[in-house]
Amino acid sequence: MDVEQKQWDALIGRIYETALSPGDWGELLEPMVDWCQQEQQDLVSMESLLAHLDRAVRSSNHMHSQEDQNHLLNDMTNRLPWPMLMLDNQLHVVKHNSAADRIMTSGPLRMADGGALMLSDPKLKQQLQQVVRLQRGRDSQLLHSEQEKLVLLCMPVFRSDAPDEVSRITTVVWVFADRSVAAPSIQSLADLFGISPAEARLLHLLCKVGNLGQSAELLSVSVHTARTQLKSIMGKTGISSQVALVSRAMSHALLATPTLATHDGREERFMVLPDNRVLSWFEYGCPEGKPLLVMENQAGNLPCHEPHHQWYVSQGLRVLVVVRPGFGISTPCPDGNFVDFAADLRYFCERLNLQDPILAGYCFGGPYALAAAATYPSLFERVGVIGSIVPWQYMQAGQLDPMHNRLLKMVDRDPRLFISLGKLALRGVNRSPEKFFSFFSRVLDDKDASLINDPAVQAITLPQLRQRWFQGARVIIDDYLRVLRPWGFELADITIPTLVWHGALDRSVQLEPARLMAQAIPGARFHVLEDQGRYPVIECWREFIEDLAGSVSQTITQRA
Repeated sequence: MDVEQKQWDALIGRIYETALSPGDWGELLEPMVDWCQQEQQDLVSMESLLAHLDRAVRSSNHMHSQEDQNHLLNDMTNRLPWPMLMLDNQLHVVKHNSAADRIMTSGPLRMADGGALMLSDPKLKQQLQQVVRLQRGRDSQLLHSEQEKLVLLCMPVFRSDAPDEVSRITTVVWVFADRSVAAPSIQSLADLFGISPAEARLLHLLCKVGNLGQSAELLSVSVHTARTQLKSIMGKTGISSQVALVSRAMSHALLATPTLATHDGREERFMVLPDNRVLSWFEYGCPEGKPLLVMENQAGNLPCHEPHHQWYVSQGLRVLVVVRPGFGISTPCPDGNFVDFAADLRYFCERLNLQDPILAGYCFGGPYALAAAATYPSLFERVGVIGSIVPWQYMQAGQLDPMHNRLLKMVDRDPRLFISLGKLALRGVNRSPEKFFSFFSRVLDDKDASLINDPAVQAITLPQLRQRWFQGARVIIDDYLRVLRPWGFELADITIPTLVWHGALDRSVQLEPARLMAQAIPGARFHVLEDQGRYPVIECWREFIEDLAGSVSQTITQRA
């Protein structure tokens, strides 16, 4: 057997091993690129390789689907004995338990032949549509139908990346007759939310009667006292409305499981855009301060903004971390581009009445910030990016770390290779994100590797990965492909003051490509961080923001 055949056999074996152990997908990169770079590889050989990749992806997808179905179905089906429906975002029943068969043959809920859920109460249907489309956020919701004496307990769930019907499921719904829903006990509410006995008694009554005045009367306290206690409960739980508070308490009591919390306890705010898509964000700093819009990295994992909250306040900044399409509960737009998102940001600013906001972007968030600056120069005061991705025409072979260098060569050879490998990698990154960090750290300089493997950094990063990938990790592939395509705007069209910070030690996007991008932006100021690499936001975020929004802090100092 000649060397080429042995190399081919080893490559094919590695492909199928990756399907069985997707956490090791990184080990497939080098042999695949080495094989693709051989000059004698013709179209027939490439199609044969793609065929093997396709079979491996289908095998991995099947296992992915079975794992997710077992997790979702076993967990949800066995949790409660009541009728249960698993719905997609179009109100179609994807799966249901046997108890649901009885209620869908007659009554206020029916399932049409195509699986569409039919509801006799139009108001209830509208509310449920909002839930399955995440237009009410990611918290559990308790929906009441006065018309039908019906209660629906709705719980949005993490979406699967498996490419079959389980990936369609967005929400699990339990169906109750109105009188069958029991309020959680006072003690359980006190233990669950860490509230006082008096506050727990009030919340218990709110779950039973739903009316603050009536609850106050039953407790023999004034409405003012009840309102003060309710405000205290909201402050302790971080929940901003009575309806959301009662829904959270009831879902905890019925499901006996914690609802989804954000990575740092901050409320994930959201709005419904004119086309019914959802856009979410987090807020830090001074509510009346100068608005600073931050575009995050792919996982939204760095920087962690909570430790900077009081500093933002001292700087007079209202920091709004905008969650890009497909991440968190922001609606995915796989075919959208950077300029499309710029239009969303414009609506966001108008809706919140943000005056002359500043834009900041990090890593993959950089192109989104620059696109908004180029598209709506009169809307934003200035823009800054730190450690940003750059247009691929500035990237040359050898100017990337080994992993990204191989990925770029793979895309140049045939984009289908990159997409297939991405599909294999998704399951591995989902199941073992710590393996991804370990693999990725090998291609970083010593300082970056130390940072990414720091347990304190991972303690922040891993939970945020799960939060941001609520609708599936497939969005990462979409993000990469969007960066590889033409960006849809010209850097030369950015006419507002622009700041570009970049680490001299960055191996993923080296200094020269970043410098070329800065030079293409009229008047942009380029700042080199001599001792920083891919993660300058960990150590230099405050200095970057001070440079970008310096006049704001100077104004605060002068006032003081």
